[in-house]
Amino acid sequence: MERDREVWAELHRRFDPSKPVGQEWRVPRHRGPAEKILEDLELPWGEQRSLVFGTQGTGKTTELWFLRDELEKRNRNVIFLDVEHFFSQRLNDSPALQHVQPWEILMLCGLAVYQAGVDRYGHKWKPGEVGELKRAIAALSDQEEAQIDVGGLAAGILSVAAVGLSSAAPLAGAAMTAGTAIVNAVRFNVQLGQRRDTLLADQEAKPQALLRAVNQLLGVLSNEYGSFTLILDGLDRIEESETNDRIFVRSSLLRSIRSTLIVACSLELSTRGRVHRVKEYALHPLPNVPVLDHDNPEQPGPGVETCLELWRIRTADIGAGDRISEPALRVLAFYSGGRFREFNRLVRVMCGPGWTAGAKQLGVEEAERAVDERRAAVEIGINSGHLKVLRELMDDPDRRRPEGPLVEECILYKWLFPYPNEATWWYPNPMLTRYMLKS
Repeated sequence: MERDREVWAELHRRFDPSKPVGQEWRVPRHRGPAEKILEDLELPWGEQRSLVFGTQGTGKTTELWFLRDELEKRNRNVIFLDVEHFFSQRLNDSPALQHVQPWEILMLCGLAVYQAGVDRYGHKWKPGEVGELKRAIAALSDQEEAQIDVGGLAAGILSVAAVGLSSAAPLAGAAMTAGTAIVNAVRFNVQLGQRRDTLLADQEAKPQALLRAVNQLLGVLSNEYGSFTLILDGLDRIEESETNDRIFVRSSLLRSIRSTLIVACSLELSTRGRVHRVKEYALHPLPNVPVLDHDNPEQPGPGVETCLELWRIRTADIGAGDRISEPALRVLAFYSGGRFREFNRLVRVMCGPGWTAGAKQLGVEEAERAVDERRAAVEIGINSGHLKVLRELMDDPDRRRPEGPLVEECILYKWLFPYPNEATWWYPNPMLTRYMLKS
């Protein structure tokens, strides 16, 4: 029994839904954005800008990590910054991300460039190279220039967002994402993400001075080491429409950074077609894995096999592939709605009874229990208006997404998912069709 419990404990570690994975455990995606972005970056078009968007939990961070690793294998200079992790770990204020301003993200990019020079190249920044950034931060934060310690502010900013999962040990991450532990960094004395009565426009002097300072730092590094690709993760956690519009639609600050730029953003930005108002970015949707059949969504689709492949990859080296039977895994895959994070969460729910019983294998009965445990949580907050919208969609053979505030709420709260086909189609979270929306 002890050995069986050790296996279940290891499965629990390996299927942590909060942590991305490195290439060892990545499952290639059909029509995924990473390969297309890599292909585009081989073209001699200079600086490029890409926007990756999709439902939370579909693997955007894993795809961005894959891009980072592949680019570094090709001897490209990459700076990877997880903005959400910075707000949650360095500032201890995740909610503030919902009100972040474009210049605040730009400032973090500048600090990331500074720290990348230190961590990767041992670059000794000269006062003249950093002075403009220091002055810009002081002006924007209403502080004296002497109060701004760029090195202290930048310390730990490139620490890995969430320690990645692997078969051996937690991933250390690439050189430019491994820095001083973020929890040990000095106090960050610039307030970010605060609700403000007055917002700064791009054209105002202070944001423009900051943009010049960030591009100056990039210029220094680029002149010595070659061009850079900046990857921004974590902005997909922004759920406020106004904030997404402010960053991506109404501001040009980020796309004015003089480097190739790859950014993850929220599926929320796709509502009312707003993503098409984002200028100068190539759009790369990452839809849910199609675990439902388009013509008969009550039946499993081809994406179920993708989830089974994820299971096989993560269990092969410890010989635990049969700990959950294949029919049970198919149940978990279907009700995951095509979100890897939800699939991992369901596997974890099954690890509890598996460990308690010291079981050799769990089957469909235990999988159904796990689904019902998660289903009860998913159903919280849904009302008759949401159900009406979802039922109307279920009756539409084309599965086209309707519009309206209730639809946007359904997307935000993960009650409605996009799937890939010849054209993107939409269907309710299968945990809702299990009972609440059962036809």
